[in-house]
Amino acid sequence: MRSINAFILYFFIIGLIACSSEKKEQRIEVPTKQAESSIVINPKHNTYHVIMSDYDSSEFSKHYKNRIEPPIINLNQSLDNKSLADLALLGNTILAMKGHLFKDAIFLAYFSSLPWYQPPFWDDTFTVKLNNAEKQFTDRIDIRVSELRKENLTDLKMANPKNIINTFQWEKHSPSANSKLSDHGFIIKKSNYNQLYEVYEQNEMESIPSFVTTDLILQQLHVFYGTLENDIEEVYLTYILKSMLEIITHELYSSYEKTLDPNVERSIEENLLYYSIPYAIIANKKNNLIGKYNELYYDELGKVLAGTGLGSKIMNNDQLDYEIFKPTGHYTKNDRIQKYYKALTWLQKISLCLSDDKDFSNAILAAYIINKKPELKRKYKQYIELKTYFSSQKEQFTLWDLADIISKIDGVKLLEDLYSNRVIEEIKRNLNITGSKKGCQQTVSLMPQEYQNLYTDLKELAKSGASPSSIDLFAALGNPSAKMIYEANSKETESSNYLAAITENLVNISIQENALSMDWISTLLTSFNDSGNGPEFMNQQ
Repeated sequence: MRSINAFILYFFIIGLIACSSEKKEQRIEVPTKQAESSIVINPKHNTYHVIMSDYDSSEFSKHYKNRIEPPIINLNQSLDNKSLADLALLGNTILAMKGHLFKDAIFLAYFSSLPWYQPPFWDDTFTVKLNNAEKQFTDRIDIRVSELRKENLTDLKMANPKNIINTFQWEKHSPSANSKLSDHGFIIKKSNYNQLYEVYEQNEMESIPSFVTTDLILQQLHVFYGTLENDIEEVYLTYILKSMLEIITHELYSSYEKTLDPNVERSIEENLLYYSIPYAIIANKKNNLIGKYNELYYDELGKVLAGTGLGSKIMNNDQLDYEIFKPTGHYTKNDRIQKYYKALTWLQKISLCLSDDKDFSNAILAAYIINKKPELKRKYKQYIELKTYFSSQKEQFTLWDLADIISKIDGVKLLEDLYSNRVIEEIKRNLNITGSKKGCQQTVSLMPQEYQNLYTDLKELAKSGASPSSIDLFAALGNPSAKMIYEANSKETESSNYLAAITENLVNISIQENALSMDWISTLLTSFNDSGNGPEFMNQQ
């Protein structure tokens, strides 16, 4: 494959060229030459304050402490020596000062970093109105932009780097880098990224557009599915999980009122402790726990929210490091997805040992509630299906599986039926749990403790702890160019053993069912077709 070295050491830095994407938001039509002659420079506009108007001041005060006046701008300044990037920022600065809410992520990110940018985002009907002086200034900018766009291409018909409009997002390049950009349309720069998808993630977080060559179509597909998974988590799974926890905690309180059995009461109290913590995080609503558990509840909740501390009494784990509750990657995007991450991580860590009588009692109660509440069962099924569509779930026993076992046992209608000796013995028989075995024979949790997604599948290939590079992966899959590059940079024994280990681990991953990541690996394999029937860029070595 062409440019396969780029998968290890390099990434493309591509500016967004004005000829392919207009980044200045459309405020007004570009004026004609007749409009140019009518523009009159007014000396008193050398020091000019742009004023935001027509917004609801009472609503404004609910969202901002006070109005921060934007800096003075010179409406008579010369535009002759300004680049397209300068003009794009200058024209949109007028809009930002007037309170315009940008749809373009680049300018929204840029102006949101400025303290005086205070748009009335709560008002869908708000529109910016320019007065004559401001209109004349933006007219001048648009005329100058039209002139510069005629120079979008160099003499070699390559994109002109002078007309890149988002240069304020990049570090300044050397003259030699700009020369290469003029000659080739891209520059290559060393980076510390291990995988190419990290470049896309970084660009997305900084609202920087990515340019994708035909060599990287498969990588972009990979990133597309990863982004789609992230969006589904934020839009759907957060809501589903919150609703599930709300139903569980409500039903636990209701069950507590109906039982007089001390053992059942204890199981309810401990289940409330387990599920009230993630519910408080994701719903921003604390429960008032029963009996002695409030102190444990508030202590654990505080450590999870802070992401600091060591040791959990609830989980009986003295070594639990609460750093695991600090969101990383796309989970840092906003407050909603951060809360979801903390709640989900907690639920994945609550693992009950079914050969322990107390844990067994707690687990069958939660499974009983899943069977009893059809809405909860529906949401649980929906959550698992959405999650496992993108992520191959490792073999783990969940409360969904336990609920299925209990649903097939006759005579379990009431909570008291669940704790009869006959039902308990039948559940244990189905679980193949006996009193003669030592240690924990079977654990159960509401959420699977580990998923393999599109990214962790690659990490799973290398058991040594280091993530395999794209060259390693392609070589293990049999790509001739990748094998040649890999073998040229590795010792013979090391090369054969390592690639053999990756291939074996790849087979182990491929047995996971119903996972989109398997389709991704299949797509990679089809790209190595040597028949010559595929696209030209796929047949180049």
